[in-house]
Amino acid sequence: MKPRSPEFGNWVRTTREENRLSQQDLAKLASISQQTVSKIERTGIVPPDVSIERICMALHREMSEGLAIVNRQTTNQLFLLCEGSRREFIQRLSQHASKNDKVGVFFLEEGGPLDPQKFAIDWHRRVLDTSPKIYSSLLFRFPEDSINFNLYWHEMQRLVPGSENRFRGFNRHPNFVEDRNRALPVAREQILMTTPQGPDLYSHFLDPDAFDAELHLKTPHFEAKSKAMKLQPSTPERATKASQYLGLTSFTEVDPERWIHINPLASGNEK
Repeated sequence: MKPRSPEFGNWVRTTREENRLSQQDLAKLASISQQTVSKIERTGIVPPDVSIERICMALHREMSEGLAIVNRQTTNQLFLLCEGSRREFIQRLSQHASKNDKVGVFFLEEGGPLDPQKFAIDWHRRVLDTSPKIYSSLLFRFPEDSINFNLYWHEMQRLVPGSENRFRGFNRHPNFVEDRNRALPVAREQILMTTPQGPDLYSHFLDPDAFDAELHLKTPHFEAKSKAMKLQPSTPERATKASQYLGLTSFTEVDPERWIHINPLASGNEK
């Protein structure tokens, strides 16, 4: 399916008319068919870059102006796909919260220390804001990755007052800590949603096309990551295996023999 940008089609038509050119005139100057010009203006069909360059030259406009319009439309479409996956997750979470007293959400973290200023802080806020019945836990396979959790935790208390008991962090117990250099990597961050109805597993990753499109529009790096975040539901079998790996003792609690609670208010942690 060819990409479409109605905004680009309207821009071509308006700019052509401003230059007092007919569709046939523009087609001849841009070395394309009149039918192609008509499709661009009517349906927003996006032509190849070489044709965009010729159209812009014929309209006495910079190619960057035409590409910016096309990229903006494409980026919006990619963003809607990513945001749609996040909304489906939140809707699923809300449905579970309406049927149960508590809902657990476990984030298996891997990928370096947390940064409170990065995109994930807003994502965790959205999860907690869905319902006061939701208990969110960040699980760190490698303890060094949790070095900034106390800062992260305090930021969450500012954004979601009263969530101190619903937003927690855990380090892997020393008896279960893996050697980072030898451990099998988690290809994508795993998010496990747990209720009496059973676990739901999601892969949390960045859509590379959406991320690159945002960067092309000069979107700040952390904001581009936020907009390009996408969730992919997994199979019930994988959800069950993830639940077993985490070692859950209830829908909201992990096994203390496998995970150690991080107390951001303890001496030496408070900032």
